[in-house]
Amino acid sequence: MTQRKSYSGSCLCHKVQFKISEPFHYCATCHCSICRRQTGGDMTSWLGVSKKRFDITKGIESIKHFTSSPGTDRAFCKECGSSLFWLSKDHQNTISVTLNSIHDNDDISPEKALFIEDKAHWS
Repeated sequence: MTQRKSYSGSCLCHKVQFKISEPFHYCATCHCSICRRQTGGDMTSWLGVSKKRFDITKGIESIKHFTSSPGTDRAFCKECGSSLFWLSKDHQNTISVTLNSIHDNDDISPEKALFIEDKAHWS
């Protein structure tokens, strides 16, 4: 049996910590205006994983949720403001985690780009 790799992650201040494990559903960069505003960057990289493979290990009380659009809930650390993940009613079994909140993520790379048509004109 092949052992699945697991990763740990956190917000910037480490008040919120989590673990995720393979397999992943996807890894993609998103150029939509909502993701750009949420992170302040020209795009955001997301890693989709089954909710069964995502576990908050510390700081659940420090997570703040925001409904950015109907059916989409985004989570961030209320202490440091780090973007952590988002959930969608359309994909109830998947959680999309910010790739940069995952420690030692050098072996994970986005495989596709989404909403290229919304790309910032300066990027």
